[in-house]
Amino acid sequence: MLIFTILITLISQLISGSQEIEISCKPCGVPAKFGTIYLAPGRPPCLHPGQPIFSWPGGLKCPVLGPPTRLWSPKIGLLEEESLVLAKERICFFDGPLKISYQYQCEGSEEIYSSEMKIGHPNFPDRRNFGRVKRWARRRNPDANTVHFQQDKYVRELPEDTPIDTIVASVKATHASKKTLYYSMVAPQDSRSQNLFTLDTTSGEIRLAKSLDRETLDKHILKVTAYERTEPTVLATTTVVVHVLDVQDNVPIFEKDSYFGEIREDAPIGTTVLSVFARDMDADENGEVEYSLADGDGKNLLSINPKSGVVQTSAPLDRETLSIIRLDVIASDKGTPRKESKAFIEITVVDVNDNAPVFEKDSYNITISENITLPAVILTVKASDIDGGQNGKVHYSMASASSGINIDYSSGQVTLRDRIDAKNSPLTAIIRAKDGAQPALSSTVTLTINVIDINDHAPNFIAAQKLITLEENVAIGEEVGRVYAIDEDSGKNGMVSYFLEGAEDFMIDRETGVIRTTRLLDRENVAKYSLKITASDQGTPPLNTSTIISVILKDINDNPPIFEKTEYNVTISEELPRGSQIITLKAKDIDEDQKISYKIEETTRDIFSILEIGEMGAILSISGEISRSDHLIRVEVSATDQGNLQGRCVVNVFVSDVNSAPVFVDHPFSVKIPEHSPIGYPVIALKAIDNDRDSNAALTYTIDTASSEHFKIDATSGELAVARDLDREDLATFTIQVTATDQATPPLSATTQLEVILDDINDNAPQFTSSSYAATISEDIPVGTSFLQVSAIDSDIGANGIVDYFLNETGLSDVGQLFRLDRTSGTLRVNSKLDRETHKELEQLKYHDQHRDGRNGNRSNGQSTRKTKDARKLAFLSKIPENRDFSAENCDFQGFGQKI
Repeated sequence: MLIFTILITLISQLISGSQEIEISCKPCGVPAKFGTIYLAPGRPPCLHPGQPIFSWPGGLKCPVLGPPTRLWSPKIGLLEEESLVLAKERICFFDGPLKISYQYQCEGSEEIYSSEMKIGHPNFPDRRNFGRVKRWARRRNPDANTVHFQQDKYVRELPEDTPIDTIVASVKATHASKKTLYYSMVAPQDSRSQNLFTLDTTSGEIRLAKSLDRETLDKHILKVTAYERTEPTVLATTTVVVHVLDVQDNVPIFEKDSYFGEIREDAPIGTTVLSVFARDMDADENGEVEYSLADGDGKNLLSINPKSGVVQTSAPLDRETLSIIRLDVIASDKGTPRKESKAFIEITVVDVNDNAPVFEKDSYNITISENITLPAVILTVKASDIDGGQNGKVHYSMASASSGINIDYSSGQVTLRDRIDAKNSPLTAIIRAKDGAQPALSSTVTLTINVIDINDHAPNFIAAQKLITLEENVAIGEEVGRVYAIDEDSGKNGMVSYFLEGAEDFMIDRETGVIRTTRLLDRENVAKYSLKITASDQGTPPLNTSTIISVILKDINDNPPIFEKTEYNVTISEELPRGSQIITLKAKDIDEDQKISYKIEETTRDIFSILEIGEMGAILSISGEISRSDHLIRVEVSATDQGNLQGRCVVNVFVSDVNSAPVFVDHPFSVKIPEHSPIGYPVIALKAIDNDRDSNAALTYTIDTASSEHFKIDATSGELAVARDLDREDLATFTIQVTATDQATPPLSATTQLEVILDDINDNAPQFTSSSYAATISEDIPVGTSFLQVSAIDSDIGANGIVDYFLNETGLSDVGQLFRLDRTSGTLRVNSKLDRETHKELEQLKYHDQHRDGRNGNRSNGQSTRKTKDARKLAFLSKIPENRDFSAENCDFQGFGQKI
């Protein structure tokens, strides 16, 4: 514990003094990137987490004084209160200065800066930049240690076959006071290194204690410490690095002794068969393995990648030539001398059905008699296949359809079961040999069977007309017919000759069977001939066959076809659908055997088609749409015989109308007319259309019974008119049902509805709710006080029914100025101060109403009487004509005084 305290104190002293630091202002002071901060030589080469590294200088002359306020780095941290930089993880300097990246913040700024610094140990300098290194913290304790090694690091290289007890290195340290030093050694990275070396504690000599093996550990790091025996804290350390050099001491070793594989014989060149692998524990060329194939059968068929050990095909394989390839694979390194080892590979070539069966002969040819005894074995074929197993097992079959010839599936024995006609000789059949693979390969061979003929067939007519029809003007020598017979025999037994009997007007060619005339024919003399034709072969004895042919002479065409009528009249409905038959037409030709064709030559409407029905004639039918405007359609039809002689007829097609209901054209549903319109006043003209003809299209218009009291309609034109005086105040709206009826039997009709709305006119005067009004008021009543309200009602609507109220001021002199009548409400108010002594009583103050829009309308007059009370109340009388203008300057009040 005492030693630990002393070490901590020593480290604090090493970093607590003022240090020489190269700085950069960004804007507070940080170490410059191009400099290196070196620790004191007495500091250990490795620092543990929490150990101080150096003190950050303060009082720097930068825009922001002092060190950063915050610092971020995975390797170092800043103790802000003491400006002390601490290690956050284990840091070692064996390989020279370390570059440490960090981020920081300066006081009074939110911006984060990035930078880096180098920290090194003087005992482990960066040799590349050693001349430019500027140490940062030396001033306080430039040399704290009194013990120094001659070298900061000892590096040695030893072959792995170095003999035991060989001196590896001699480390030497000196004491400033020439005191005796002792040495100790540890293996800080791998404990196995500790057992391989020995250290002389007094001389510092390191020797090899055990054999080295680079394949086990190729680098040994030893830490040697020199210290005083009496004062262990006075010490120094150095590092000894021993690199073990490889020697050629290992043979490549295969992972397996034997490798087995299979490959199809049809595998393409370059197909991978198997892969071998060998490892050599040596390094560099001593451990670099190359593969090769040893000599043997099949070596030329394979290749091996010298680097990867992949065995591939290098030539086409043939199982039938070599079914198993057995070779040795050699793995050798590149050391000196070369070392190698072998492994066995066996590759089985899997059979592929690549050979078809082969027949013993290229073709087979046999001869048999036509009357051979059946069934008969006529041949045995043989084929072989060099493939193995099922691939080489051969089966036989007939490849071509040869009726009556069979072959045994296994033995190849060919058997004839049905007789072969000699006329088919020679007969060719195809025999197939197929192996048992899937898919199978096969080969074929031709079997030719020659049959010796026997004359056992008579000729047989296969083309002989039983009836020949000729025109009577046929030319002499012209071919009129032909016969053909065949004989199923062969050779002379199958050669046929023809003979004719029964008429001298005809002859036959013996070889071709062509029948010709020998003279002019006359139908009026002979209309029909019967000819006997005989076909005979040339066998011994000959065989023959006969047939009878009838020859009929035909009349010459000299008469055209004639229709039964030259003109036909047909009536059809306009709704007749397409395809409907209209009439069947037939023409007759008195010439014999005439075939007549029918055709539409002309028509006023192209809506017809004609269909021939043989001897029954032809059917004329509808093929298009019939228009309602069609009344009469004319169709001209021709009949033509085989000699192009022609006859014609005309079909008049009358189209009858089919009654359809009329349809009203679009019209407004509502119509407005003024009330009290004069009788006969036109309301609207309604229109219906009917696409029919004649009486089916003649329309009559009517209205419903209820509407006929007020309206009338013209039965022909459909014009609706007023039938009587109409008063909106009695009925404002009428719904009229209008019907349009055609004159067909039975008639069809259409109905529509119409709404007639009466527009109001000002035909009603306002009516007061009372014929007179009376009121008693005090003479001191305040001006503006209302004391009476009159009311009138007008039966009209809209502006015509709005009532305005006015005083009739004519003849009232200044009395009219005493009162004021509200135009809208009919309220009577005091307009000026009253004096009973001046106006004791005013009677018959008249007033009237009119339209609010200012037009003079119908008026109603009323009167009111006002009496004074207690000799201080007044009454007023106003008289006005009915149609008087009610402007203010025309007011006339009359007053009469009377005591009450």
